[in-house]
Amino acid sequence: MLALKNDLVAHAASSRNESVDALKRLRAATQALHHQLDAQLPLARIDARRSDYLAHLCVLQPWLAALAPFMQRIGWGDGYARLAADDLALAGEPVPAAWTPAWPASSAAPGFVWGVAYVVEGSQLGGQTLYRRLQGALAPLPLNFLRGHGDATGSHWRRFLAALDEALDSHTAIDAACDGAVWAFTTLIDNYKRKGLVG
Repeated sequence: MLALKNDLVAHAASSRNESVDALKRLRAATQALHHQLDAQLPLARIDARRSDYLAHLCVLQPWLAALAPFMQRIGWGDGYARLAADDLALAGEPVPAAWTPAWPASSAAPGFVWGVAYVVEGSQLGGQTLYRRLQGALAPLPLNFLRGHGDATGSHWRRFLAALDEALDSHTAIDAACDGAVWAFTTLIDNYKRKGLVG
């Protein structure tokens, strides 16, 4: 009985360590890409204008719309493409043409979708920062996409992290999640490059 208890304690400790390791690994895997995007994104500049926001939406909306069916498998990352499309419509801008992802072979691995969702859900934290800074400067645009979950953004993110911790229960799953997160950032940056928004 004592041996069984010790095994259960060891397994629980190992699971906790893997959960912590998952978030650390995801952050480490995407850190350079995240910084590259933050440093070059026109919307992040102090003098960001209406045109920067609309150009931002024109890249994000088709990217998010293409990823949404994939992320529905885990129940996260949904609704953001619609918010972006709504903001474009309110500004009198057409919804961009669809983007078709070239899914890598690794996208079939358990955990890959969680890495993609990590990037999509994590972007909502940055959106809140931009919303607070730009809501006055870009009025009367409602910036619904940046506002996202509003005051509930923090609690939404914590719920996502709890689900992520539960899902990424092995080193193999964590590796797949890192692949998914890197792929998500890379495809997003490539789409910005095609629009001439980043170098």
